[in-house]
Amino acid sequence: MTKNPTVEDYAALLAVDAHEEADRQEFWDARADDYDQGQRHDDGVLADAVVAHLAERGILTNADVLDVGAGAGRYALRIARHAARVQLTDISGRMLAHARANADTATGPAALDYTRLDWSTADLDALGWRAAFDVVFASMVPVVRSREGIDRMTAASRSWCVVNRTIRMRDTIAQHIERELGVGDRYDARNDTAYPLALINYLWLRGHLPTVAYVEHHTTTRYTLDEATARYAGPFEAVPRGRTRQREGELRRIISRAAVAVAGDGDGDGAIIAENEQVTAVITWRV
Repeated sequence: MTKNPTVEDYAALLAVDAHEEADRQEFWDARADDYDQGQRHDDGVLADAVVAHLAERGILTNADVLDVGAGAGRYALRIARHAARVQLTDISGRMLAHARANADTATGPAALDYTRLDWSTADLDALGWRAAFDVVFASMVPVVRSREGIDRMTAASRSWCVVNRTIRMRDTIAQHIERELGVGDRYDARNDTAYPLALINYLWLRGHLPTVAYVEHHTTTRYTLDEATARYAGPFEAVPRGRTRQREGELRRIISRAAVAVAGDGDGDGAIIAENEQVTAVITWRV
């Protein structure tokens, strides 16, 4: 008889395909501008829906919230509309600089604090963060792809933890680029079903009762060629024949061909049109 999977089995599955650059500040600093630009192009509907789900459950109301890997503030600034205080953390100081700038134009009653740190080595006791937050939140963050990262989230919370994870994404421009580069079978964190499976079972075996809600969203986005190059270059940098192994000009030509293949002549104004379908899993557990 096959033995039942153990905590150690699911902890190992959590780390499968974890980003090897996740703990390097320079890696994320170099990508901060592109992330911020992508955030500005995002219509915000998906992030709004995730935060609305948490708000409807009463999880965010007047809460002290820690956002692990807050980036340019995509979720933190929305959470701030409901919470009493939001502590943003990120390994990248440049990401946090963008978050500060975006906060200047955002609305919300919560106090915002910013701390640059590496979550994988964060000392909760030295920071005074053990059981210090009502909610610990993380969205698409490599550093919670380990049992240590998840356990640290749980230790920092006194009520709730939330992991927000895209589990299915279809993007017409990205799919065309993959075909041209011959990397259709590459690992894509936005189409990873193993991680939520591992996390839910890991939490269950650790004595928690995780719940899952799914948020679906479809968008049609118009880009200029420069904007599309900035948007799509990042995900293909680390793959063979990606941006680090070919001129950026070639990537621009691939994106231009993708635009024609996907949308034909479009509306004739030179816009690159991307159709995107996305499903996000919002995984919550009580501490």
